[in-house]
Amino acid sequence: KGSKLVKAVEEIPSVKKDLEGIADTWKNVGVEMDVYPAKADKINLSRIVVDESKRNQGLGTKAMNDLIQYADTTGKTITLSPSTDFGATSVSRLKDFYKQFGFVENKSKNKKKYINITLIPKQKTMQ
Repeated sequence: KGSKLVKAVEEIPSVKKDLEGIADTWKNVGVEMDVYPAKADKINLSRIVVDESKRNQGLGTKAMNDLIQYADTTGKTITLSPSTDFGATSVSRLKDFYKQFGFVENKSKNKKKYINITLIPKQKTMQ
């Protein structure tokens, strides 16, 4: 069973035509992604949850890399707000997960109060 899942993940094309296609593809292998365009130059990832039976196999990492490749290809910034609302045990652990992809905390004083933490890709902050 495990080898079939790994094979299925390896066969996922790295760039899809749209965000819905990315979310649908990953849903088929046990990764729920709520992702949508926020503005002309932004993508908002509101949640990514890997099915409990499929965790610790790198699926979340592969899904994030797929989304990041799409964002890079289309010139968009990914924004997100780590939260324990969907079953995560630690916001700190989530921040560490996202930082490994080059995301950095948005320390802007202008961010809205209801957003606890917003992360943006590092390459966008260096432009």
